[in-house]
Amino acid sequence: MENTKKYWFYLEPYTFIFGEEGRFVIYNTLNSAYLHVPDTPLVSEVLTSLEKASNGYCQVLKEEQALDPVFHNFALQVRKSFSGDLVEVESETSKPFLFKPMLFLNTNIRKAQEEDLTFLGERILENLNEVSLFLPGSCSGCCSGCHDYFKQMLHCACFEKRDLSVADYLSLLLDLNTSGVNKVNILGGDLSQSDCFHDIYPTLSGCKFKKSYHLYWKHLTETCKDWLAEENSELVVAVHPGFDKKAVEYQMNMFASYPVVWQFIVSSDVDVQEVDTLDLPSFVQIEMKPFYTGENISFFKENVFCSLDDILAEPVSRKAIFRRQTLNENFFGKLTIVSSGEVYANVNCRPIGVYPQDSLKKLVFEELVHSTAWFRLRDKQPCSGCANKYLCPSISNYELVTGKNNFCLVKE
Repeated sequence: MENTKKYWFYLEPYTFIFGEEGRFVIYNTLNSAYLHVPDTPLVSEVLTSLEKASNGYCQVLKEEQALDPVFHNFALQVRKSFSGDLVEVESETSKPFLFKPMLFLNTNIRKAQEEDLTFLGERILENLNEVSLFLPGSCSGCCSGCHDYFKQMLHCACFEKRDLSVADYLSLLLDLNTSGVNKVNILGGDLSQSDCFHDIYPTLSGCKFKKSYHLYWKHLTETCKDWLAEENSELVVAVHPGFDKKAVEYQMNMFASYPVVWQFIVSSDVDVQEVDTLDLPSFVQIEMKPFYTGENISFFKENVFCSLDDILAEPVSRKAIFRRQTLNENFFGKLTIVSSGEVYANVNCRPIGVYPQDSLKKLVFEELVHSTAWFRLRDKQPCSGCANKYLCPSISNYELVTGKNNFCLVKE
């Protein structure tokens, strides 16, 4: 009996199949190659088989299947993009088992029912990476977005309710220092005029985590340089539209040799042009932070929304895809504590507890089990039916503020 030819079609382990509603795309995490898959029964059948982990990332094909014009052309595109290949083999050769890219979790700490948090022991705080701490204080800045800026970006704000005492803040700092948290953002009104800040600073300066002090640019003084004398400290200075150009340039030069990040809030092309006219000192670090006013969605579509070209401009790594399949990269591991003691996983969501009544362990446990933000994925409409949902960046504050959960131009 005459032997028939046999072919193997396989994908590389760094290549992902994304499919929704019967349509597939192929994505190569090494070179960002992105292939639209032909919508034919044969191609769909092969990719559906490859998606089953038990089958491996290699499929045996008969000659008539491998040489099908549409499938063969698709296989050539896969080969040219270094995402896989179609090879002829001897009929008696056994198919190799290639592992498809999959995320394996050793434990699932998101229990269906609440249990005593001691089952996680001390390791529960390993999930806490960054804390934003709002101190009580006053401010004469009268910023128009005082109660809105902080909902879209890290920005100072004044809170009227002040239930946390100095002793509470000191206890919290010690808890954070021993928890292994990497970074603490210090915010409030004018920190240089805050009695609470001056009371806690001696303890704060001795903590090993990174300290990021957030200020409005008009509040900068020579005293602020003393805060940066401590290792692992930085200033983040907010500058709003309509700023005094000469005064800002003077401040920039005054702090040119210090670790300072200048954050310019922009809501329009005019605001961007205003920043572009600055005479910047060498090595100054600036960031532009778009601010949604409720009336500038066209500015956001031009400058913030993602197109498919934007998403594919740089390769999205395997690790990034795995993260986006399981947690929110923008929110996970972060808590915000305001002067009332209320604690948020995200300030645009409901509070998850109150400090010090709730310990750090209990607060982290609450968010891990009954997530408000840390596990907010693109698995709901309008993103759930999009094949690109795990290539897109995680949901951000901008989307929460606008209520528009697909801040993109791929699938509006």
